[in-house]
Amino acid sequence: MRVSDFKISTRLGAAFGILVVVTLLLGLLSMVQLSQVAGTTERLATVSMPGIQLTGELREHLNDMRRAEARHLLSSARKEMKALEAQIAESRKKLEALDAVAARMFASPEAAKSLRAYQSHRAAYYAANDLMAPASRAGKQDEATNIYNGDSNTAFEGALAAVIQLSRYSATEATASWERASATYELARLWVVGGMGAAVLLAAALAVLIARSIARPIRTAVQAAIVTTSSASPSGGRPWLELLHWPREGRVATLTPASGSRRARSCPRHGRRGGRTRATGHGRRPGSRPGSR
Repeated sequence: MRVSDFKISTRLGAAFGILVVVTLLLGLLSMVQLSQVAGTTERLATVSMPGIQLTGELREHLNDMRRAEARHLLSSARKEMKALEAQIAESRKKLEALDAVAARMFASPEAAKSLRAYQSHRAAYYAANDLMAPASRAGKQDEATNIYNGDSNTAFEGALAAVIQLSRYSATEATASWERASATYELARLWVVGGMGAAVLLAAALAVLIARSIARPIRTAVQAAIVTTSSASPSGGRPWLELLHWPREGRVATLTPASGSRRARSCPRHGRRGGRTRATGHGRRPGSRPGSR
């Protein structure tokens, strides 16, 4: 079965239906790709970047606590020592308050392992501080200095290294999220551009196909009418479709296919009226010469 065997309405409906389906497929593909980009961007905004910010805060509080310990070791005034101990206690509270947020941020196996290492080193750091502060307050500088440079320093360096590792995990995750978003965007753009090109080519092909399938039967019908009219004319003159374009002396010739004759009616501009004539030649009256009026 050929395309020309279907009705014109069926052909047009099928063509527009195909274009609508292609458009829907492009829209669905775009929505899927956009949802993937949105998910990657959401993770970048809610996990990766906040994780980097969180590790910065952890490092800040650890460094504040370490500086307060050094000042406490060098101070000899009771009032200043008490203020420094309050500052150390405040830093510890801030670090512990961030544990819940850190556990939610760093949920991957590697990051969770580094988080546990940080908490373990921090606990050892707290224990060393609990020994150093009383010794410093009591004036036992050698003992306090040994704790500060020994167990306290080891625990502090371990906690700080674990925090740095957590920061690297967040930075790596942010980079990976950005790369996934970029790759998804490039793929979506490629599919959309290719789909639009395919839709344009399909529309052009359908237009040409439908135009040809419609024009062919019309051309066949016109040719059949010309042949029928010519064979019905007793003079064998031009068919009526051509005689309509041959006016002479203000008259418009019309030929009836049944009798092969034409009737001359008056032209509105000249106001002349002619009688019944026979169709001979290119709309000329009998006996007239070509080019004469």
